[in-house]
Amino acid sequence: MCQYVAESDRLGMVWAIIIGCGHSLCGQAKRYYYLTKMGRRVLNEKRDEWRGFSAAVDLVTETTNTG
Repeated sequence: MCQYVAESDRLGMVWAIIIGCGHSLCGQAKRYYYLTKMGRRVLNEKRDEWRGFSAAVDLVTETTNTG
C-alpha cells in the first residue's frame, strides 16, 4: 500500500525528520501525505457520485418506509 501511495499521481508524500524536540519521536523520519491537484479532482468526483447514490437510496428507503 505505501509503495503504491508513494508512486500515485493522486497523493504526494513529504519526508520530515523530527529534531531537537525533547520527544520520544525525535530523530525519526515521518511521512506526510497530501492530495495533489489531480487527487483533489478525483475526490470531488467521487464525492459527487456518492451524494447521487446516497440520495437515490434515501428516496427508495423513504418510499419503502411510507408505503
